[in-house]
Amino acid sequence: MKRKTYYLFVLCMCLIFSGCEKHDINHFFKNGLKAANAGNLKDAILNFSTVIIINNHATEAYLNRGIAYQKMNNFELAIQDFSHGIQLNPRIQFAHSNRGYCYSKIGKYNLALLDYAAELKLYPTEMDVYHKRIELYSQLHKSDLQIKDLTTCLRLDPHDIMCYYNRAMVYRDLKKYTLAIEDFDSLIARDSSVRYAHTYRGHIHYLLKEPVVHLEK
Repeated sequence: MKRKTYYLFVLCMCLIFSGCEKHDINHFFKNGLKAANAGNLKDAILNFSTVIIINNHATEAYLNRGIAYQKMNNFELAIQDFSHGIQLNPRIQFAHSNRGYCYSKIGKYNLALLDYAAELKLYPTEMDVYHKRIELYSQLHKSDLQIKDLTTCLRLDPHDIMCYYNRAMVYRDLKKYTLAIEDFDSLIARDSSVRYAHTYRGHIHYLLKEPVVHLEK
C-alpha cells in the first residue's frame, strides 16, 4: 500500500513539474469517471487524486472522489472531499446532500439535516434529497416532518406511488386511519399491483368498524 502511494506521489510530481496541459487533467478525470462507473472505485480515487494534485481547485474531482469514498463506506474521507468541494463552490450540486448522507451514517444527525436543508434551499426540487431526509426523519421518529416532506414530494410529482404508500404507512402508525385510507386509495387508483396496499387498507377498514360489545350474563 505504501509503495503504491509512493508511486502515485512520484507520478503526480512528475506531471506537475513537466507542466500538465488542460487535456491531461481531463484525461485523468475521464478515466476516473470511467473507473467509477465500472465499479473500480480504487482506480477512480487514484485518477481523481491525480487531478487534485495537479489542480487543487478541481471542484468536480473532489465531488467525485468523495462519492467514490462514500460508496466504499469511508465516510470520514468522503466528508472531507465534499467539504473541500463546497468551499470551492458553495452552490455545487449534490455536495451538501452527499455530505449529509455521510453524516447520517456516522450518527451526526443534526449536521446531516443541516446539509439536506442547505441542498434543498439551493435546489428545492431534488426528490432524492427529500427521500434521504424522510428516511432520516423515520430513524429519528419525527413523523410530522416525514409527512411534511412526503407531501412536498407528492406536490412535485403527484404520480409517485411510493410517496403515497409511505405517507399512508406513517398515517397508519399515527392512527390517522382516514388519511391513511385516502392515500392507499390514491395509490391503488394509480397502480393496483403495489404489494400489500390492499391488505393494509383492508386492515384499516377492519379497525374502523364498531367494536363488538359482549354482554355480561
